[in-house]
Amino acid sequence: SADCLYFNTAGPLDEEHRLLALFRYWNIIHYFYPYKSLIGRPWDSTLTEFIPRLSVSLDELSYTLTMKELTCRIHDSHASFSSPAYLAWRGLYYPPFQARFIENEMVITKVLAGTAGISPGDVIKAIDGRDIYSQRDSLRKYAHGSNRVNEERILNSILLYGDSGTFHITAENGSGLHETVLTRNAANYGALNNNPAPAWSDTVLNA
Repeated sequence: SADCLYFNTAGPLDEEHRLLALFRYWNIIHYFYPYKSLIGRPWDSTLTEFIPRLSVSLDELSYTLTMKELTCRIHDSHASFSSPAYLAWRGLYYPPFQARFIENEMVITKVLAGTAGISPGDVIKAIDGRDIYSQRDSLRKYAHGSNRVNEERILNSILLYGDSGTFHITAENGSGLHETVLTRNAANYGALNNNPAPAWSDTVLNA
């Protein structure tokens, strides 16, 4: 995790601390990261790109998302950045189902008992009316991972968490598209993980 960086629960950071955070992280990667040659772009250009982005006045969330994007640039599953502002932006509450990214689709793999309107194997097409594929493209810069599997797992987390209460989902199965209203709450995540029922899997993929 990016423990060398800063966040300020009392309000936005001043410019000096924003730039200090950038240079601290950049130097750690530049001098000590053993896989710098695998990043995929010159690390020097990352510094010159982020200096003006962090020099301008940023509120707490804008700073957090900018630093989140910076740490994701090295494509390492162990490189992450979080803050209260990030968690509030992502959301703290989970839906009554789990999902995985399978063959370029976000597939529901487990559903809590008593949840109507969705089933394991359904493919998520939209959440709250926002196209899932466009969302994945726009949020990918905030997903850290050393490979696509890990990036997609983090993207699922960003997309599934949200505010407490109801939300709309559009899903597709063999009968076509259908919409339903579900509820995120603080209990769903633990209930899903404690549920001993096996998660849905594509029998073709696992044959």
